[in-house]
Amino acid sequence: LAYHALTGGYLLGEILQRITGKSLRTFLDEEIRQPLNFKSFTYGTDEKNLPLIAQDAVTGPRTPDAITGILKRSLGVDLPELAQVSNDPRFRTSVVPSGNLLSTPDEACRFFECLRRGGEIDGIRIFNPETVELARRAQNHQELDRVIRFPMRYGLGFMLGDHPFSLYGNDTPHAFGHLGFSQVLVWCDPERELSVAFLNTGKPLFTLEFVVWRDILNTIAKLIPRSRQLR
Repeated sequence: LAYHALTGGYLLGEILQRITGKSLRTFLDEEIRQPLNFKSFTYGTDEKNLPLIAQDAVTGPRTPDAITGILKRSLGVDLPELAQVSNDPRFRTSVVPSGNLLSTPDEACRFFECLRRGGEIDGIRIFNPETVELARRAQNHQELDRVIRFPMRYGLGFMLGDHPFSLYGNDTPHAFGHLGFSQVLVWCDPERELSVAFLNTGKPLFTLEFVVWRDILNTIAKLIPRSRQLR
């Protein structure tokens, strides 16, 4: 089991383009962004919008060699170079299928709220319920991801929650979403009727700041009780 941080996006993006005859950016724009009336939520941006985009910054002490090894194995570079690349105008104006989707927290949250509701929000249907269900259906039992070195469950489209521990806080077996660059995480939890977009520009990785970040996820899961039980 291994997280394909960048290669997976290019492979799926190419399949989508060959099937639909549309570029990934055009497809996303026509099928999701415009119907949901999102202003951003697209791969890359125009140069005129670059001043509006938050800059990533490396925070905390020097990254331990073991963590640097994980980054290089999954992304090819260490943390300082990765932050530099993510801020580069060439990266931010291009299309990187699994690396540079730009969005506001509100729109990212609304997208996952749409998924939580089975593909429809505000009377606008984007996905069939069966599509959402298939994308979140577990494809493996919890096991160690050989790239990010964290026990993971995956669906066809999402990183899945679990019990007792998961990315989305403790005891979130039906949550699903995805991890981004360092402390970026978006997900929804059908049992808690909750959607979250946790977007951060600081990149501390595994430092004391990471412990605080992790505690926030556990606090959300603890303080917002389950409103219904799912099988």
